[in-house]
Amino acid sequence: MSEKFRYAVKENCSNFQFDSYEIECYKGMDLKILAEKCAEDYFNNHDGYEYSGWPLIFILWDSNGNKLGIFDVDLVIEPRFYASKITEKE
Repeated sequence: MSEKFRYAVKENCSNFQFDSYEIECYKGMDLKILAEKCAEDYFNNHDGYEYSGWPLIFILWDSNGNKLGIFDVDLVIEPRFYASKITEKE
């Protein structure tokens, strides 16, 4: 069963953004994992990829507006390498 949650992001020393975002996740999900899901949503859907100041602070609320906690979330980049063979001309 899923539930809707809301989150807001704090960048650097500024206040929490006025906007909060909604995400749907499994009810009873571990809050640390929920914070990571919120960070992934922020990165992919709300221009979080443009912000280079990770880690960011996330504040989470349940669907009733109860604060669930404040989490420091860092972005880990995993390098990937791709190769393609070049055909040599004789």
